[in-house]
Amino acid sequence: MNPEYIDYREWKGWGRENALSGANARYFEKEIFRDLTRKPNSLLEIGFGNGEFLEWAKTQNLNITGLEIIPELVTAAVSKGFEAFHSNIASESEDNSLAGRKFDCIVAFDVIEHLSTEEIRHFLKKVRDLLSDDGRVILRFPNGESPFSIPLLNGDHTHRSWLCRAKLEHLCINSGLAIQTYRNASRVANESRYRYAKRLFFLLRDLIEIILGYTYYSKRLPLDPNAVAILRKQNPTV
Repeated sequence: MNPEYIDYREWKGWGRENALSGANARYFEKEIFRDLTRKPNSLLEIGFGNGEFLEWAKTQNLNITGLEIIPELVTAAVSKGFEAFHSNIASESEDNSLAGRKFDCIVAFDVIEHLSTEEIRHFLKKVRDLLSDDGRVILRFPNGESPFSIPLLNGDHTHRSWLCRAKLEHLCINSGLAIQTYRNASRVANESRYRYAKRLFFLLRDLIEIILGYTYYSKRLPLDPNAVAILRKQNPTV
């Protein structure tokens, strides 16, 4: 394991018994089903961390597998009954953990910003090999098109890349994947007395995006701190 991640679990505060919060459960439901045309039969999460998405998938009766580079997190997930493997698919080393497997949906929340350019290229090629022909890849990362993502990017010394749509399009060349959608991460208002104010702030964000985007670039740009990219296979039958 990369020595930079030795104390990462402690720093992130991972290890609580009940990792999944109500807010994140609502977020995952919105994010996953927003762009998919059908419920996936098989899910793969790369870099599952504290296991929140694994827990959510379990509540939805989804068949999910997880990959993680921190051994203790893999042990914790397996102890809860999840199919989880210690694996770094961004590495060029041979990994047969998922040999012959295909997944309808592959997700990586807050993962690829930890990779170098070459690692991202290798990551995308391996993901393509694991994706079913009509499957989708969902990536979330600090939004390189937004100044509001700087605290996220600089808040973790293991971050290596700051991505935007144009850069990701370039990295997808020769990977066998293409961008279907690039947008803000889904917004979820917490179920509290402030939820209506939060929705008002979301509308204000939309207005700011329109004003700034058309003022400087003659188009609207996603400016939320996190962006989401949905990828699909370029040539599914190849």
